Amino acid sequence: MRADRGPNAQTARHRLTFTEVWQLPIGRGRTLGSSMSPALDALVGGWQVSSITSWRTGMPVNVGLSATGTDPATGLSYTFFSRNGGSIRPNMTGVDPNGHSDAGADRLHYLDPAAYSVPAVNTPGNARPGSAWGPGALTTDLSLVKRFTFSSMTADVRAEAFNLLNHTNWGMPNATYPSSTFGAITSAGDPRVVQLAVRFGF
Repeated sequence: MRADRGPNAQTARHRLTFTEVWQLPIGRGRTLGSSMSPALDALVGGWQVSSITSWRTGMPVNVGLSATGTDPATGLSYTFFSRNGGSIRPNMTGVDPNGHSDAGADRLHYLDPAAYSVPAVNTPGNARPGSAWGPGALTTDLSLVKRFTFSSMTADVRAEAFNLLNHTNWGMPNATYPSSTFGAITSAGDPRVVQLAVRFGF
């Protein structure tokens, strides 16, 4: 049981989220432009800005061992018995698998393979679940909204930007040891996406 203790695979160690909604003080009856014409107010007045900024540390990485492969330490082939469930795990060597993790500098060697080794064939490895950590993430989403009212109907004009800062949020590294691409990150989240929309309510 102790060998199976590890962090939840869906939980980051730290997470921080800021969100706000700001009614811009521009337009008829507001601090700026309180006496502007109705036509100008329809254009520049009554806008609302909101944003969500979310930052988190990396998610746990469950490093598994290929059932067949070549032991990097000996250069010899190995084969483990197949399993009906779960995964085969490598041994930990005492080296920090995230000791040199920097996806921006070298995304193809995000995890250190020296942190793991192949255990004796058909014996369990001692690497616990979540023995390494993936890269963190930062996103800022922004929306600009204005509502028009027509009798019993409303129309919301929206301009929205997702990942406004166009920050690269790297995907999870390859967690199969001793694959030739072990520790490599080959994916990333969406870049900045901007959309315009109109929503009618009645």
